[in-house]
Amino acid sequence: MIKVRNAEALNGHRLALDFSDGTSGIADLSKHIKRKPFLGLQEDPVFRHVVVEHGAVEWPDGDVGIATEALYALVHGLPKPETLEQVSGKTSGPPSIRKQLREAREHADALDRNWANMHECSMGAIRDALGMPDASVPEMVQRINQLADTRGRSR
Repeated sequence: MIKVRNAEALNGHRLALDFSDGTSGIADLSKHIKRKPFLGLQEDPVFRHVVVEHGAVEWPDGDVGIATEALYALVHGLPKPETLEQVSGKTSGPPSIRKQLREAREHADALDRNWANMHECSMGAIRDALGMPDASVPEMVQRINQLADTRGRSR
C-alpha cells in the first residue's frame, strides 16, 4: 500500500507530497477545504500544521485527515477512488490506482526497452557500415575521424 513519506504545506492551501513509491507532486486542496469536514483547514495556521502519521496526512489542530489514496489520485491526475475495492483493484469499476500505476510503469519499461533496442540497432548499423563488427564506441569514433580526414584531404 502506498504511503505518504513527507508533506509540506504550501501557499494557496496546497501540499507538496512525497509517496513511498518514489513519486511526488503537489495536491491543490483549495476546493476541498470549502466543505465539511475540512472547513477548519481554511485557517492558514491550522493548514500549515500538517503532519504525516503512519503514512497518512493529518491536521491535529483541525482534527481531520485526508486518505492517502485520494491525495495520490489528486497529485497524479487519477480518478478519485470511491471504494476500498477500487483502491485495492478488486472491482470491475474504474481502474484502481495500483492498476493505473502498474500500467504506467509497464509502458515506461517498454519505452526504455524500445530505446535500448533502437540504440543497439543503430550501433550495429554503424559497426557494419564501418566494417568493424566488434568495435567499441571509441574505436568507431576514431575510424570515423580517420575517414573524415581522408575525405577532407581528397577534396
